[in-house]
Amino acid sequence: MQVERFRSVSMVKKKYRVLPGYIKSKNDGDRHYISAGRLMLLYGVSSAECVIGYNGGVDGLIVLKPLYNGNYSNYRENLG
Repeated sequence: MQVERFRSVSMVKKKYRVLPGYIKSKNDGDRHYISAGRLMLLYGVSSAECVIGYNGGVDGLIVLKPLYNGNYSNYRENLG
């Protein structure tokens, strides 16, 4: 049963490229690391639809990366 679940997740079409990294906060000026998992939560996307990291080329995926202003709500609405 677990093999079947893994297969169904791996067969989901990938839509997003998640690029974790550091960002300087607009609010407090501090440098923060935003992980891939945190970015997926902030953007409201499923990990099954994501590829994590930079591949060095254009592959047609929507890039999700940390935002300077921290406002992900507009992007969540447009991605849905």
